[in-house]
Amino acid sequence: MEIESEEVVWQAKDGGVLFKGNVRLKQGDFLLTCTQLTVVSGPQGGISRVEASGEVELKRETWRAKAQRAVFEIERSNLTLTGQPEMLREGQVLRGREIVIDMKNDTVRAVGAKAVFHLEDLKKTSKK
Repeated sequence: MEIESEEVVWQAKDGGVLFKGNVRLKQGDFLLTCTQLTVVSGPQGGISRVEASGEVELKRETWRAKAQRAVFEIERSNLTLTGQPEMLREGQVLRGREIVIDMKNDTVRAVGAKAVFHLEDLKKTSKK
């Protein structure tokens, strides 16, 4: 995981690290940009959670998303988007109160959802 920002604050007391200003996190084909990002350490060390806020944009090879806040739980490989989240995937648009992306299994669950699906595109996707 590579993280770039204008400012970094190491929070020695709780082992967290705060990144501020034009934050860019890259890991493999996954890219996250935001205004502020906090990396939270787990009880055994290592990273347990990453919290992004402020104009959060996410990109992966097969989808894009945006929200005001995103929380990535490392152990569960879950990415939770809140604050007017929107996801675009193969021409389909998904909005909701909350969108949860299971990064390991490549599944998406939306709460309070509104989706725009194009039947023809869905048929093409299911044949892959």
